[in-house]
Amino acid sequence: MLATPGAPVNPRVFLPAAAVVLALVMGGALWTEPLGRGFESLHQMLIQHFGWVYTTVVALLLGFVLAVLLHPRFRRLRLGPPDSRPEYTYLSWFAMLFSAGMGIGLLFYGVAEPLLHYLEPPHGEGGTAAAADEALRLTFFHWGLHPWAIYIIVALALAFFSYRHDLPLSMRAALYPLIGHRINGPAGDLMDSLAVVGTVLGVATSLGLGVMQVNAGLAHVGLMAVSVHNQILLIVFIMAIATLSVLSGLNNGIRIISRANLFLGSLLLLFVFAAGPTVMMLYGLLQAVGHYVQGLVALTLRTDVFHGQGWQASWTLFYWAWWISWCPFVGMFIARVSRGRTVGEFILGTLLVPTGFTFLWMTVFGVSALEQEMRAGELGSIVQADVAQALFAMLEAMPLATLTVPLATLVIIGYFVTSADSGALVMNILSSGGNPNPPLLLKLFWSLLTGAAAAVLLLAGGLQALQTATLTAALPLSLVLLLMAWGLWTAFRADAAQVEEIGTMPEPGLDRLSRYLRERRARALPPGEAAGLHAPGRWLQLWPRRVQHWLLRRERFKDRQRAAEVLDEAEEAVRRCLDETVYPALQAVAEELNREGHPIHAERTRDGAQLCVTGEHGMHPIYVAQGRVYQRPQFAFPALHGRPERPRLATVHVTSDGLSREWSVDHCERDTLYADALRECRKWLDWWR
Repeated sequence: MLATPGAPVNPRVFLPAAAVVLALVMGGALWTEPLGRGFESLHQMLIQHFGWVYTTVVALLLGFVLAVLLHPRFRRLRLGPPDSRPEYTYLSWFAMLFSAGMGIGLLFYGVAEPLLHYLEPPHGEGGTAAAADEALRLTFFHWGLHPWAIYIIVALALAFFSYRHDLPLSMRAALYPLIGHRINGPAGDLMDSLAVVGTVLGVATSLGLGVMQVNAGLAHVGLMAVSVHNQILLIVFIMAIATLSVLSGLNNGIRIISRANLFLGSLLLLFVFAAGPTVMMLYGLLQAVGHYVQGLVALTLRTDVFHGQGWQASWTLFYWAWWISWCPFVGMFIARVSRGRTVGEFILGTLLVPTGFTFLWMTVFGVSALEQEMRAGELGSIVQADVAQALFAMLEAMPLATLTVPLATLVIIGYFVTSADSGALVMNILSSGGNPNPPLLLKLFWSLLTGAAAAVLLLAGGLQALQTATLTAALPLSLVLLLMAWGLWTAFRADAAQVEEIGTMPEPGLDRLSRYLRERRARALPPGEAAGLHAPGRWLQLWPRRVQHWLLRRERFKDRQRAAEVLDEAEEAVRRCLDETVYPALQAVAEELNREGHPIHAERTRDGAQLCVTGEHGMHPIYVAQGRVYQRPQFAFPALHGRPERPRLATVHVTSDGLSREWSVDHCERDTLYADALRECRKWLDWWR
């Protein structure tokens, strides 16, 4: 039986995943050199025999995402109930997407990768104008649409099945259209365990790269020498900060640090854009985008079969494996913050916005580095000697280096923290059976274990060990991703067909709900019995007409009784949410605004609660929350919804400044509502004044 949401831990997922990671950590601590040699041999074997798997899988996943985006029926489906709306603003959403996705990687490779491609291109002579063009195109290829397509598959599957069909927020949920209730057995446990191990190794890779660069930044300002010992000390220190962020929750920790990261990273980007060769950057961006789009198919299917796989193994295959091993973490985190968006909006936002920002970042830092190398010829040798020094060496050659180097180090630490606590959050959810609010001790365990894994990989071989770990974790996950895409397509087809058949959502009301429940129960009964609920079947036709009418009236009466019980339960859940969550949150907002000198009053109404401002003509409501109970369509998967009598939607509907949004009673949190009400009221008060 699958661990239900709210269960503290799913032992069949937690124990195997924890055992594998603990074995890696303990083996690396006790037998560091043999483990390093084993990583080297495994790396060569994976590249030689399975490199084509990574290339094929990534190409298929990108094609799948584009096909879903272009499908007119699929892109209108919503990641949640049909009337749900996003919980986060676009700014917060994009900030969390970017921080969880690849913030550390951009800072680590933003300068180094274009320079290394320029000096050592896969084909042709290095250090030429043609090599510079190819360097930007290859950088865009590795950081463009492909990684986000991989993330989208996982995030789309998790959000769709969890928020629309009430399955646990877990990787196994995506296989329901393919294997049904068998996701609750060993197949689902294995899938979640692989996802946890892949997440640990993927996040450990990012943390390893990040701590190497933090160490390099501190060395530039004279605070700490570059060494593996110091890097492990930094892991301990920064993981302590990340653990505090994890324990503080999604809204208080990750969201705040993510927005700070985006702000500080943008400052660094603007500085380099202004201080570097600005006009050259603009030309380079246009040209690189054109080359990238023009050669997208050829680059995607490129294997260098007649040139040797050395360059492919060091760059493209490493990146594909890194993105695949990281996709359970990033995908689940994106799903966690994307409830309520349409499929089309979700794909466009996740695919294009981070990719566009990434192209801008790589152009600004890459062109600046290439210009310095072409002009002075010193930066390339530094980067070839130590990739972690690339960003700081470039900033040293610019004005205000005493400010920009510490700023860059701070941004790296910020992305380190968000990657660590986002990864810990995802591992917690997976190992607790899809519980979105897992226990604190479980969060602490995975935070510490991820930091330990990163430290062991650094001891066992540094960058080589990090690359091997990602390749190993990505191989089984590649098959899982293809199965998830297949399940998603099946689910989208079924849901889109049901939406067209049903049309709009059933109107609230006892009669409509009664008929809906009767039809559901009829579909669950054998054909002979189900016929009697809709039309006179053979068994019913044997009775006199009066008896037939009496049996049908009796069935309707039972349905009305069941429907009334359903509505009573749902209305009680809404009332409890209003009394215990909504009204106290609005009272806290009113107290805060009163301290700021605003005449705001919170009051409990018959069907909700509201915030009012006192004016010349009495009380004027500016923020209104109302409880609602109604039935939503079942759509494609009847078995996903449990008992037919279970209420589908008990929600809190919020209206402010002409805009509306809705939270399910199960997901309505006091802190979230407090922050939303305080933000909206301050916007209204600023306009009113």
